[in-house]
Amino acid sequence: MARLPTPGLKARWILTVVVVVALLGAGFTYYNRQKAEQAELLTAIAQSDKTIAAFRAVDLSKLDAEIAALKDKNESAQLTAASLTSKYRSYAHSIEIGERLYQAADESNVTITSMAVAGPTNEAVGTLAMESYAVSVEAEAAVPPQLLNFVQKVSSAFQAGAIESLSLDIPRPPEEGTSDAVTKLSFRYRVYYVPQGAA
Repeated sequence: MARLPTPGLKARWILTVVVVVALLGAGFTYYNRQKAEQAELLTAIAQSDKTIAAFRAVDLSKLDAEIAALKDKNESAQLTAASLTSKYRSYAHSIEIGERLYQAADESNVTITSMAVAGPTNEAVGTLAMESYAVSVEAEAAVPPQLLNFVQKVSSAFQAGAIESLSLDIPRPPEEGTSDAVTKLSFRYRVYYVPQGAA
């Protein structure tokens, strides 16, 4: 097998110079690329520093004051809403109590001369927290049985209701003929409701 000729000294020097120049060219290109990337990164960092400085320079005290004011308004609105809801429930329950008592009076042929509803009052019934309404009623009828029938209807008008006190004023029967005297009734009635959110 024939051997390849060995390059001469001049050829070896030329090859060495070519390799060194190629390596230097590649290294210089890589260096320039890295320098360009470094310059871009430095520019981006400088821009970020400017943006951060601009944000830090913003006066947030006005925004903090506005946020605090909005929080106060929100709390005030929530308190107002809770108060209005409580008043609405109170009115709704008072109206319901009045409607049922007047209906019982109509069915019993009784005239309610006065009625007052007070409440709600928070009370504990056993282990249950309840709201109670105190109802004071004055009524009259031609004969006592009508009033007794009225009281019985009132007692069953609400699931959670109780008559606390009752007074009946029966006139003396007339000695002769008919009398225009009426029988009068007054009683105190308590109605219980489960507070909203506890049901």
